[in-house]
Amino acid sequence: MLYIVFPTAFRASIPVLLTNGIVIFQQSALVAIVAIQDLMYQGKTLATETYRPIETFTVVALIYFAVSFPITQIVGLLERRRQILVS
Repeated sequence: MLYIVFPTAFRASIPVLLTNGIVIFQQSALVAIVAIQDLMYQGKTLATETYRPIETFTVVALIYFAVSFPITQIVGLLERRRQILVS
């Protein structure tokens, strides 16, 4: 089971796990409403202090994009590779 079932199951679950990780990262912006200090909370604090919300939130959005987009591309690549192996 350790050498046959686990590697196959793990390979099949990697894209789903990475996609869920991306969703959790993107949803963390909603946690800022509850006042847990994350990226969006820090951006809101900085925008309030500097009176420059457009610039601040644009940078925050670019940071979210810069982290999420490469991971999304890797997940797509892994899913395509898995489809080729399964076919």
